[in-house]
Amino acid sequence: MRTRTLCNGVPHHYLVLGRGPAVVLIHGLAANLAFWPLLVTRRLAQAYRVVLYDLRGHGYSGMPESGYTSAILADDLMQLLDQLALAEAHLIGHSFGGVVALHAAILHPERVASVAVVDSRVRALQPAAPGSHAHGPRPLSTMDLVVPDDETEPGLWLLEHFAVAHLKDGRGGADRAQAPPVEQWGGAKAAATWLTLLRQTSVRREVVTEAGLTRDRLAGIARPVLAMYGADSPTRPSLEALRGCIPHLTSVVVPTAGHFFVRTRPIYFVEAVEGFLGRCTEAPRTDGARPAGTKGGGPRLPAAPDREAFPHD
Repeated sequence: MRTRTLCNGVPHHYLVLGRGPAVVLIHGLAANLAFWPLLVTRRLAQAYRVVLYDLRGHGYSGMPESGYTSAILADDLMQLLDQLALAEAHLIGHSFGGVVALHAAILHPERVASVAVVDSRVRALQPAAPGSHAHGPRPLSTMDLVVPDDETEPGLWLLEHFAVAHLKDGRGGADRAQAPPVEQWGGAKAAATWLTLLRQTSVRREVVTEAGLTRDRLAGIARPVLAMYGADSPTRPSLEALRGCIPHLTSVVVPTAGHFFVRTRPIYFVEAVEGFLGRCTEAPRTDGARPAGTKGGGPRLPAAPDREAFPHD
């Protein structure tokens, strides 16, 4: 059953699982709430009230012409929490979803219990776009992809390329190997939605702005932060900068992993998140409050699987 509510006047599609302290999962660009593996959501729902939703312009949420900066998306999230009568929540964001989570912690610190940043490029900390060679351990040449030398946003370029390739493949016109990420995120509908978003809205221009998410403001985050990054991810410079910027930060580097380890290594991911959330709900917060929650130990990290390679957003 699809449930929708208005946030800033835009219909937002969401799903709620489980009971307990609230945990919100925020997907990245070109994805939707189906990005999160069932293994992850079911595990978390055993101890938490898990909220999954489609960002504006994605999935079954509305697609206005503008309003795609991380600051506006963070405000959408706060309105969703209001609709669900949630005073605060732990936020877990992959890629651009992690940027939204960080912005929410800055703009609405009283509503954010903790933040898990999952392989996010933070532009204030990593202004230079990664080169086309850095999108994971599998060379782009093996997928017959060449990012143009003058392309300033190779991540967006690759996401658009994969969407186009996937739709052509559905009509027998392209190699499916060139469109694995879109296939994992929801197939032809996700691909078509992303292309419509790129071509009919200001998303391409808005998501590349800092929108007030500066280094100084990041340093002011007082809530616990988990920064989890793939060892082979092109967003690793953001992790190194976050380590020296945010005071209450725990970092995890996933060995032999690229940008999409949430999907390729869900057990590793969810166990690290469970350990982090368990420590957050057990220990007193930095403001002196002790939130209710369940006990949890440190993450038990499985052995590394094969490497993966996908674009970042």
